[in-house]
Amino acid sequence: MLTDLAALTPPLVVCVAFVIGLVMLLRSQMGPKRRGRKNAKRPPGGPRS
Repeated sequence: MLTDLAALTPPLVVCVAFVIGLVMLLRSQMGPKRRGRKNAKRPPGGPRS
């Protein structure tokens, strides 16, 4: 029984790592976009000449 578990451990670790990476990628791509950072650096009203 213990040898069966030892044989399944490496594929299980790879599968868990893949699922975690996939979830992180989907959260970053599908999450709300943060546009406040780009607009915060610019003065309101745009450049004046």
